[in-house]
Amino acid sequence: MKRSILTALLLGLIGSVLLAACSNNNSPSNETGKASPTGTNPASETASETAPADLPAKFDPPVEMSYVSYQFATLKYDKGDDVNNNVWTRMLKDEYGIIANNLWEVPYAQYLQKTDLMIASGDIPDFFVASPTQLRQLYDADMIEDLTDIYANYAPELVRKVQDAAGDYPRKAATIDRKLMGIPFTGVLRESVNGLWVRMDWVKKLGLPEPKTFEDFMALADAFANQDPDGNNKKDTIGLGLDKDLAMTAPFMNTMHAYKSIWTKDADGKLVYSSTLPAMKEALMKLNEMYEKGILDREFVVKDPTKLFEDVTANKVGMFYSAGTAGAYPLQGSKDNDPNVEWKMFPLPAYDDQPGKFQTELDVFHGFWVVKKGAKNPEALLRILEQWLAKFYFNNSDEAHKQFVSGADNDTIWMESPAKMYMPTRNRDFYLLVNEVLAGKTDQSTVPPGVRDILGMIEKYKAGDNQFWGQNLIYGEGGSMGVADYYINNNLYVQNEFITAPLQIMVDRGTNLTKLELDAFTKIITGNQPIDSFDKFVTDWKKQGGDEITEAINEWYTANQ
Repeated sequence: MKRSILTALLLGLIGSVLLAACSNNNSPSNETGKASPTGTNPASETASETAPADLPAKFDPPVEMSYVSYQFATLKYDKGDDVNNNVWTRMLKDEYGIIANNLWEVPYAQYLQKTDLMIASGDIPDFFVASPTQLRQLYDADMIEDLTDIYANYAPELVRKVQDAAGDYPRKAATIDRKLMGIPFTGVLRESVNGLWVRMDWVKKLGLPEPKTFEDFMALADAFANQDPDGNNKKDTIGLGLDKDLAMTAPFMNTMHAYKSIWTKDADGKLVYSSTLPAMKEALMKLNEMYEKGILDREFVVKDPTKLFEDVTANKVGMFYSAGTAGAYPLQGSKDNDPNVEWKMFPLPAYDDQPGKFQTELDVFHGFWVVKKGAKNPEALLRILEQWLAKFYFNNSDEAHKQFVSGADNDTIWMESPAKMYMPTRNRDFYLLVNEVLAGKTDQSTVPPGVRDILGMIEKYKAGDNQFWGQNLIYGEGGSMGVADYYINNNLYVQNEFITAPLQIMVDRGTNLTKLELDAFTKIITGNQPIDSFDKFVTDWKKQGGDEITEAINEWYTANQ
């Protein structure tokens, strides 16, 4: 189960990247969480106030539902099985009278293009996952069902539980003209907060405090870069790792209450572009200061995240920002290369008397489940989603786990379900259960099989098997998911308020504005332009389409409150 736990989380992160790219042309690659919306979603209001009717115990006669899907290279079918004949499709047919008929499946990277062509042809299946842009196209073409009453009347308890855990933003994004046009494929951004990973063995060697304040953080960053923490008598260590696209600067900026490339509300309730606000200038000035002191890698301008992670595994980096799953990758490689390495994840250090809030995008994986207009029994999709949740997340049976999630010879069985949605806090919840068992507060026999698998790996690590060190770093005592728990419990998120498909003016002007921002910020950080050039960037951004985009976004925002 080790790989399937990580795969589920990593898939959610991939989806968050894709959606961020759709909704914002220069969004950080590992963002998380969401704040509670100020507006209300009529679809969610209806759903929460209406007692759901029972779905048929079994559709009789059976209902056949066609769909299309993507898959990942790790998927494998048991002998004799395929996409239309496997443990999931047989269960749905035999127990619930739902015949799921897959018309085609492609690798994930090809799915968006394939579905674009399918939509353009006007011939769509009974259900599939649509991107935010596709959702609007399908609605405008009157090709999909209004699911407002379907969800209100038939959504099972488990589906509602997961949707509610994701907050109002996903359903608000799926609502057009006060109609729920899709079921959000909820993601894992809320628990995927990019905290600060720190080389604790270097901290101890240098005799410095943990990074609780911004001053602590700056002292560590300087020492990691300039005090030879690896003891090789060379200046070859990096205080804080960054990437060439500046995605990893976002958590640093968040520490200083600046937010990168998202739309936030000003004092008058209007949406403004965060990268143009005064707090951003202050954050860039501090990054430039760190660059001039040699704290930042001089070569970060040519390194993508993969290259940065190579530096991490080579044990040349003292601190970097990433999600909790970094305990498995790249940090397991760091440990493999040096058994004496120790890492720990921290929340964003306090810049002042207010905690840092993490910026976040819409918490959906790729998009929304939509149903073809006129499809028979659209509520059957809710039954498929319910069964996926019941067996993947809310199951304590070892037998069901081995049959539908992860068996001895196949840990990708869960991928075979025709429809899925992710529990936004699943890994955080597993962390809490693991630590309750470790503390003797909960009996191991009462927790889900996935939690028992993690406990088994932690037990092997404690017995000396370092290949499970990363799992202990994520889920064990003081693990990285504890940082996610801190953010979730305190709702320390700043939501990108623009949660729909890009407007046409954004498509027309977005590429140039993204390049303008990246060039300006990179030059300021590296000292190739003075800090006051930020003011020129703001002026140029406004003139080159920013003002028009701001006006259009506020028109959308006002119309959808």
